[in-house]
Formats: sequence, C-alpha cells, structure tokens
Amino acid sequence: MTLNDRMNLLIAENEQLKAEVAELKDQVSILSQRPKYDLSTIQGREKAVIERLKIQGLVSNKAGAS
Repeated sequence: MTLNDRMNLLIAENEQLKAEVAELKDQVSILSQRPKYDLSTIQGREKAVIERLKIQGLVSNKAGAS
C-alpha cells in the first residue's frame, strides 16, 4: 500500500467519523431539551406516560384526551 493510498483511507475514515460526531451532536441536542411535561407532578407524569404509549402505538390517540 502506497503512502497516497494510506492517506486516502485515512481521509475517508476521518469523514466517516465527522459524520458520526454530527449525528451524536444531534442526538445530544434532542436529549438535552426540556421535558414537554412537568415531571414533578403526578398529572405531568401521567401525561408523559400516555404520550409515550401513543408513540409506541399501545394506546389510541383518543385515550387520555381532556
């Protein structure tokens, strides 16, 4: 393997790692957002659980509607 070939492989690997870092940064920004509901109250926790069940398809969208 020539030095040029090795450099090309390292450049490709670097680009792949940059893409992975960008994806991880996106995930961190999503996870660090404030919760949609106030989880310090029972009502807020209930709403959060119902929404999660809706996302998972375990409960209909009409359930829990007030």
